[in-house]
Amino acid sequence: MNKSNFYILIVLFVLGACNPPAPSNRTEAYFDFEKLLSDQQLKLATKNILLHKTIWMGDSSNTEIYETDSSTWGNELALFQDINLNNPVLRGQYKVQLSKDTASNLQIMQHRSLDKTLPIKKLDVFYLSDPERPRKIEIEYNESNLIYDTYRVLNIEFDTIFKDLVVVKYGAKGHQKMIFKDSLSFSFESQLQFRNLAE
Repeated sequence: MNKSNFYILIVLFVLGACNPPAPSNRTEAYFDFEKLLSDQQLKLATKNILLHKTIWMGDSSNTEIYETDSSTWGNELALFQDINLNNPVLRGQYKVQLSKDTASNLQIMQHRSLDKTLPIKKLDVFYLSDPERPRKIEIEYNESNLIYDTYRVLNIEFDTIFKDLVVVKYGAKGHQKMIFKDSLSFSFESQLQFRNLAE
């Protein structure tokens, strides 16, 4: 290689090194709660479950225990179906941070809204070693318009039953204020009793 060609190569290398890297289109990955919920509905539909459900509304409460079937879980888990941080319009709208739960040996994958107008304020995934196998999920939801204002904290807990990771408990508490009406506080808790199919 002659000297002129050598110097040309050096100049091209230096110019290439000075060029800034192309901007990345990557965004933080949010926990796929929608997929988890869909998978859980399919799993629960195949199991023999007795559901214990208590509802508190204002000063009154009511407890029911009933058998479930494959049609139960779409209605029972409907309260969680609007929780989808991976909607394209929410891209880049949440900050994700990992921390340790000071009250247990669990890790927490925290999602915090960067926009105060978004209804999903936070979503926390509690897990031991893999967030795809959560032990508990807590969600804070607040929606307000001219007709009503609603605030609720949702929670859902998991355990391994018959070698399967499934929902074992879920619930919510909060309040709702309709226009021209008093604010109403509410909460409910549902516990799943799993039984062998032979029973």
